[in-house]
Parts: sequence; C-alpha cells; structure tokens
Amino acid sequence: MIEISKGVRGADVLQTVRSGAIGDAGSIYWESKRTKDFHPGWLAKLRQDQQEKKADIAALVTAVLPEGAEDFVIMDGVVVVHPRLLEPIAGLIRQYLLNLARQRVTLEQREGKIHELHSYMTGKEFFQRVAAIVEAQSRLSGLNDTERRAHERTWSLRDQMHLRIGRSVAQLYGDIEGLVGSLPPVQGLQLPAARIESEPHQKEHKPGSSEESDQS
Repeated sequence: MIEISKGVRGADVLQTVRSGAIGDAGSIYWESKRTKDFHPGWLAKLRQDQQEKKADIAALVTAVLPEGAEDFVIMDGVVVVHPRLLEPIAGLIRQYLLNLARQRVTLEQREGKIHELHSYMTGKEFFQRVAAIVEAQSRLSGLNDTERRAHERTWSLRDQMHLRIGRSVAQLYGDIEGLVGSLPPVQGLQLPAARIESEPHQKEHKPGSSEESDQS
C-alpha cells in the first residue's frame, strides 16, 4: 500500500492486492473527502487519476454520499463508501480482485493446455503413434484373413477325404457282398426303402353289365 504524499497530484492511497499463489492480483486507488457537500466532479477527477496510475478499482471514502445513497454506492464506475463501511467494503473489493486474478490464471493455464494439445496433435509424435496403431490393426486383419483361408483349405481337404473314405467303404462292402452273398445291412450303406404307393384298382367290367347293355 502506497500513501500519496500531500501536494502530489492524485488520490490518497494506492493499494496493491497480492496473493502468495498468484502474485499481484490488482490495485485499488483510494481517495477520501471531508466536506459537508458531495461534488460529482470528484468522480471524473478520480477516474482520471485511476487511469494514470493504471489502477483496477477507484474508491472514494466520504461521509456525505450522493443523494439517495446511504452507506455505499457505485457511481460512474467509482465505489463511493461511507467511512463506517470502509473495512468490509475494502475486504470485498480485495476478494473480488483475487477472484478475478484466479480466473485469469485458470484461463491462461487452460489456454496453455489447449495450445499444448494442439501442438501435440499436429506434431510428428502424434502422427507416428496413430500410424503405429493403424499398422498394427492392418496386420491383425491380415493375420485373421490368412488364418481364415488356411482353415477353409483344411476343411475342404477334410471334406474330400471323408467322401473318399465313404466311397472306399461302400466299394469294399459291395465287393465282399458279391463274393460271400448277402450281408447284414449297415446303416449309411443302404438306400432308403422305397415307398410303394398302391395304385387305385380299375373297375372290372363283367359281361352283361349295364355299360354293355347300353352299347347293345
């Protein structure tokens, strides 16, 4: 906190708000008045001093407030406060500046992370990692296709062997049956029994039937 010396152009006190975690959080430019009347021109003058000192907040402490205000008011961008509320209002302003500073730090950190992420995703390392994943996936798909074709070939060979074995057994059974005569039936080597359907009987026409009588 810097107290402005008498005779020096400007307000009474320039307070710098600091925090160990974030450093300088901002500044408050304080001016006090001890008069019986409130003059709106004070506000324009204080704002001008605030801009010259690059302060974040301008505050005026006076026992006589603008008409309609009791203890505290924000007027034309200046905090106007009665001396009896100076301590709590000063604490609120200080906390406000600290909160703003924390938000700025958080935003800067977030923007920094976004910048780092963008740099990583557009960099060589990210490309190499993605390329490695794609290559591994492609090789895995190739292995699956190769294995599938190998199994299909094996299954095809097995089917052919089953057919050959079946034919050989049937031929052997037939040869033996031709030599020794009838053999007991073996399931799988016999044709299914043919279903014999009886045909409808034709009507027999006896001599002297009504049909012959009609033709006579």
